[in-house]
Amino acid sequence: MKKLFYGWWIVVGCFFILVVSVGAGLYSLPIFLVPLQEHFGWSRTSISIGAAIASISLGLMAPWVGVIIERFGMRPVMFVGSLIMAFGFLGYASIMTLWHFWLASGIVAIGLSMVAFVPVQTLISYWFSRRRGVAMGLTLAGIGLGGLTLVPITGMVISIYGWRIAYMALGIAIVLPVSIILLLVVRDSPSAMGLWPDGDVSKTQPGDGVISEVPEILGLEFGEAIRSSAFWILTVVVFAVSFTTFGIVQHLSALLTDIGYTPAVAASTLGSAIGLSVIGRVVSGALSDRFGTQWICSILVALITLSAAVLLWADHRWVLIAFSLSFGLGLGGYNVLLPLLVGMCFGLKAFSKILGVVILAATIGSSLGPLVVGMLFDVHGDYRIALLVLITLGVVGMITVTFIRRPMI
Repeated sequence: MKKLFYGWWIVVGCFFILVVSVGAGLYSLPIFLVPLQEHFGWSRTSISIGAAIASISLGLMAPWVGVIIERFGMRPVMFVGSLIMAFGFLGYASIMTLWHFWLASGIVAIGLSMVAFVPVQTLISYWFSRRRGVAMGLTLAGIGLGGLTLVPITGMVISIYGWRIAYMALGIAIVLPVSIILLLVVRDSPSAMGLWPDGDVSKTQPGDGVISEVPEILGLEFGEAIRSSAFWILTVVVFAVSFTTFGIVQHLSALLTDIGYTPAVAASTLGSAIGLSVIGRVVSGALSDRFGTQWICSILVALITLSAAVLLWADHRWVLIAFSLSFGLGLGGYNVLLPLLVGMCFGLKAFSKILGVVILAATIGSSLGPLVVGMLFDVHGDYRIALLVLITLGVVGMITVTFIRRPMI
């Protein structure tokens, strides 16, 4: 019986790292908004500044995470990141003033950037080549599961024990499992264990199956990558899609309640989309392995664009189902294909650095999208013009991604 390739254990480990880190450090934090407002009397705008600080911190840290990974290795960086997250949650649990809350938000985001997105996507890219899409999709499904599980658990803990205990519990829930997984499961690359990506063996190996060499990590240097047209095309795509998706997410509840839906219906619509994103992640990864990454990515961006378009008729109930399907499947799949596009274009030599800069472009788009949508609403009194802007940017991303090609340097 053939031994299971160790890379699949990496997938399992990274899956659960994403469940606890992203579930706690991203999805669970909005649950604290009302308890904090009731306890301190802060405005929702003031509390929301914490989310903006976290988003900016994530984006600015992403390129540097790639640098320190190359310097110190994957596991030490991820372990330190889990400690920083736990320290940030301890800060949340002991806040007394608003600026303490803002500081804790930045600390948690810095830790999250060192635990989750760049490190995990780099790990999977190192361990898999031919089956990278499937492996990435299965791994990143942990993001959706983290939101689905930790959000209600956090709400329950807050209702029973209070928000300070809930913050402390989330800090413990991060550092303990992440430390155990890093110690027992995660290894930086297959070459560290004398293996090849996908469990392949060297073509020059002896007939007895003993590996005679370890694979060389191939790809462009960071400077070569950022001088290529592929890099800038990808940056345009990432900015446009992030602008569109976060413009939708941040204003969906307001859009739906403005036209008569209850807050519960608005929340369940977004929740359904998050649940469907898990399916989108798994399916899109498998399809990209078979049909080509940029073409599947174009279809997924088209689904996100369609979700913005159907909101023009959001007063019809069927639109809520159409939105959840198109947005959930599209966004979940797109998030999987982004690191696959980086690997396809530039290889793995400077993967973490390049991915970090791409995530920075995504952060700029995700910060500007909600702002522009809000400004357009204030000027026109409804979301129609804002939706047309989001649709236009979605079409730009959908078309532009098809022009991405591997640089010839």
